[in-house]
Amino acid sequence: MAKKKIVIQTKYEVHGAEKVKGAYEGVGNEAQKAGNKVGGVNTQVKKTSGLIKSLKNMSGALGITAGVVVLGSAFRSAFNNVRKFSKANSNLAAVLNTTKGEIKELTAQQKQLGASTEFSASQVANAQIELAKMGFTMKQIGESTAGVLSLASASGAGLSESAEVMSATLKGFGLNASESGRVADTMAASFVNSSL
Repeated sequence: MAKKKIVIQTKYEVHGAEKVKGAYEGVGNEAQKAGNKVGGVNTQVKKTSGLIKSLKNMSGALGITAGVVVLGSAFRSAFNNVRKFSKANSNLAAVLNTTKGEIKELTAQQKQLGASTEFSASQVANAQIELAKMGFTMKQIGESTAGVLSLASASGAGLSESAEVMSATLKGFGLNASESGRVADTMAASFVNSSL
């Protein structure tokens, strides 16, 4: 009987070992599945992290691109202003039947008034062109430009209209161009008094 007992125990032990082995394999398979899921999550995290880095790099590139566009626009605007200023001075020289080199004093005045008034240097040059068209000499233009700007500011009229009014007033009353400041002040006072 001892033999039988040993055989049964062996069978039982083998059968128990197979169960334990199966359980271990099941646990191993479940662990493998869990590991695969964790690995899949890990892969997704890596992909998401890569995507975030790509977006971050792209947003940096877009920021640089936007900066370049703004800078390019500023350069284009500055270039256009210089071009307008140069063209206005060429036109002024042509109306005065002279060269750009000979109107340096007027050009300097345009820059000075463009920096110190609400008008740009190009607008000042265009006002001087209007005065030149009305027969003013370079000296008269230099003397009356500030008055024209003052008149335009006070009246709200454009520079061209203000140049016409200033020219007509100076010539109509036989005044010198150097009196344009006084004329502008008188007109501004009359605008204020008449609107009360």
